Amino acid sequence: MSLSLVVRRTAALIGVAAPLAAGMLSAQEPEIPPPVEVTPFIGYYLGGGLYQKGDATATLADAVTFGGRLAWILSPTFGVELTYARTDPDLRLPSTTQPGTFEVVGDVTLDQLDLDAQIGYSTPREMLYLAFGPGLVRFSPTITGADAGRNTRASANVGLGYKRFFGALGLRLEGRYRGVFTGRATDIDISCGGTTGCYTYSKQVFSSAEFTAGLTARF
Repeated sequence: MSLSLVVRRTAALIGVAAPLAAGMLSAQEPEIPPPVEVTPFIGYYLGGGLYQKGDATATLADAVTFGGRLAWILSPTFGVELTYARTDPDLRLPSTTQPGTFEVVGDVTLDQLDLDAQIGYSTPREMLYLAFGPGLVRFSPTITGADAGRNTRASANVGLGYKRFFGALGLRLEGRYRGVFTGRATDIDISCGGTTGCYTYSKQVFSSAEFTAGLTARF
């Protein structure tokens, strides 16, 4: 067989095999999603014991929460996300006249900011993910008969969620736990005044949870 014939047949074989190999490789590589996601959301906030007043614990009632998320998607399995959430639960104390019930003594607005890493398993249309990272929470209490001051504390959070996309829009569901580092439990700058006595943080770490649903747009 002549050298020229070998060259021609080899070139023809490469011409046929190259497109097939490229197609196989592209089919194996996951599709890179659009780099930016914006998600307004609404959900349900689960409160807990926040302040101590004498021997009684003042608790945050369950409430509606809302906010938004801005994510930078760096790969099919990893992204970075900024979340802002706001809720305004009632502040309750155990009733002194009706045991087993509570009386509302005010409310506490919580402004929550989280910066999270997002890691998960994804397809072009779906993603199951774990989110975790640090944050800040600002407490703005309004308490009857007391001079309440605002306080900002560091926090950490972890969330488990699911996304389902239909083109550029998708549904996102998530459950999230947040721990707020209140500092010294005896910190007295929270709320004090009048004849109501003083409110202090009841524990070193205040725990809460939330469940949210949102509509995500990808760009």
